[in-house]
Amino acid sequence: MSNHEELNEFWGNLFNNALKDYETTKEYEYLKEKQEQLDTQIFEAYPEDKNPLLYNFAFEIGLDAERKTEFIYRQGLKDCVFLLKELGVLA
Repeated sequence: MSNHEELNEFWGNLFNNALKDYETTKEYEYLKEKQEQLDTQIFEAYPEDKNPLLYNFAFEIGLDAERKTEFIYRQGLKDCVFLLKELGVLA
């Protein structure tokens, strides 16, 4: 495994740990409950068998949100390393 691959794996682990930590918060519980209520309403009003496009669209939006979140998290790590280097804390 190359250094780049190891670094990506390390960042992935940090991201997953942060996500697990977030999932223990009250904010996450509240938003999860709200999302489940919305899902129930949508499933009742727009059955999947009659509205497949809606479900495909929602799935793709979810994937896009996940990718953006991870990208922003990784960029934050890179920015942190850059700042620490600029401050002389890291070589």
